[in-house]
Amino acid sequence: METNNDNLFHSQSQLNRFLILLPNTGLDAEDIWDLYNDETRRIFAAWKRRSLKKKPPIPIYSIENAKPTTLPITASKDWAKKRNKKENDIIESTIQDIERVQEEQARIEREKRERELRLKIQQEEAERKRREEQERKEKEKRERELLEAREREKREREEQSKKDELRKTQSHASQREKELKERFKDDPKEDANYYWNIIETIKSDITKPVSENKDLKNFCFSQRRKITPRLGQITKSNSQIQKITSLLQGTFQEAQTKGPVVYKWILNFFCKAVVKQAEAEVSVNLSSAFPLAKLCLLLCFQNPDLFDLLLARLQKKCPWVIPEIYDLHTEIGRKKMGYKKMTDGRYEQQAPYIERQCGIFAVYAAFVSLDDSLAPRSWRLFSRLLNLTSPREFLDKDIELGQILCSIVTTYLDIAGRALLRTYGNQARKLLSASFSKLYVGEERGGSPYGRLRIVGEDWLNGKGGLDFSFEP
Repeated sequence: METNNDNLFHSQSQLNRFLILLPNTGLDAEDIWDLYNDETRRIFAAWKRRSLKKKPPIPIYSIENAKPTTLPITASKDWAKKRNKKENDIIESTIQDIERVQEEQARIEREKRERELRLKIQQEEAERKRREEQERKEKEKRERELLEAREREKREREEQSKKDELRKTQSHASQREKELKERFKDDPKEDANYYWNIIETIKSDITKPVSENKDLKNFCFSQRRKITPRLGQITKSNSQIQKITSLLQGTFQEAQTKGPVVYKWILNFFCKAVVKQAEAEVSVNLSSAFPLAKLCLLLCFQNPDLFDLLLARLQKKCPWVIPEIYDLHTEIGRKKMGYKKMTDGRYEQQAPYIERQCGIFAVYAAFVSLDDSLAPRSWRLFSRLLNLTSPREFLDKDIELGQILCSIVTTYLDIAGRALLRTYGNQARKLLSASFSKLYVGEERGGSPYGRLRIVGEDWLNGKGGLDFSFEP
């Protein structure tokens, strides 16, 4: 190291001796130079300025035993010691600060790595839990789908089994019904169609020819005026009934002289008049069905063609005579069920309809109960009523039909129940009991028609069932 005025030491040997005497800190000359503080730099800057002015340099003593190259003007050993100690303290303090900074940085770095490690572990743990949760959910989903598939398959098998059983039951029931129909010749639809065909035949073969022939028309209209008043004269007196029967039979015989078309026209009009009488009087007083039915019964004995015509007319206005239920939601169904259409295009209300239907039905029920030879028809009529959908089932399906059916069954019990019991005994008692049982009517609800049937049933259980009626001499 060459010496010049800018250097602190004048020779390389001086510098080397100075470095050897420095305490072993692990720092080289450049490191030590970098550690000088501002105050040291100012001292060297002042020394430089002094040297530039050709003034002797300010002596600086690096160590305690160092000898200044130029004796200071005013300096002492104590000052040098203090100065050197201060410089050493500055260096040590600087080194300690650096070490503290480094330790702090290392600590911060270590904590950062620890935080990152903990965060990574937490993320890995969260990811593991997420995967486990997802796998658990997928497993549960697969198990649930498998269970649902098994349940669905089980339900399908059960439903299919029920369908097969129902189909089998229906097949057996259909076969049984077919066998019974073949054995007993009992088919309500077939009977209903038979009497509907009679109505159509009357229109084409009887009503039309008479309306087209003026002489026949005038004769029929004159005879018609003799029938309606006589039906209004009927009482429960046997003698009165016999008298009216004779008068009406005379009218029928007079019509026979004009030919079979006129004869059947008169019989058909008589049947229509019976239906009107039932609608007007029997509907408000069921007991009046017995005299009217007895008159019809006597005339049927003398005029075999009258029975089918009478039943056809009764069935047209009251389908419960041959029990058959039609769809009330269609125009044709309403018409076949016997509903009257008012002038404003609407159908009659439920109450007058039930009252009118019960009046017509009461005439037929009395008709088949007054003669023991017609007892099989009475049994068939009642059993057909009970074979329809029960009123209890109509409670939830169609309450309107249920109320009508309850009223019709009640009318039969009042009019024909005693005669059926008298003819068939214990078997009839079972049939009658079924008609007002809870299984058939239900325990509650349904309005007054349902309640009336339950009350009538209680009367029958107490031995008070059926209307009290007897003919007078």
